[in-house]
Amino acid sequence: MTPLEAIKPLLKYLKYDNVHLAIDPEFEVRGLNVRPGKKIGHISGNQVNQVQQAMTSYMKKHNIIGKKMLLIHMFRHTMLSNKSDLKTYDNINMIFNLDGHGSPKLKVDIYNAIYTQKSTSDSCRI
Repeated sequence: MTPLEAIKPLLKYLKYDNVHLAIDPEFEVRGLNVRPGKKIGHISGNQVNQVQQAMTSYMKKHNIIGKKMLLIHMFRHTMLSNKSDLKTYDNINMIFNLDGHGSPKLKVDIYNAIYTQKSTSDSCRI
């Protein structure tokens, strides 16, 4: 299941002020011939854009004003490929949630590998 396929059934909940969406690349293991959790999956910048576009379209269609967060959970920089493809959307705050195993230095190194001015959102949790 792609990230877009996974979030489509959840879009209807965006009508609530306290509802935001999250995607977890760890479990995107299509083509790896393993069950999720056995290997660390990944998604692409384009797949993140597809999710943001779906959120934006749904919000416009249903007159949902304001911003929504899209949380992207990561603990390895390899969990997001083609990050240069990431786009920003006026109504979406893209947030990278970096946690998992490893030292604080490792987490900061991963953050620095992911962070670019282009993909900056209002916050990032380390």
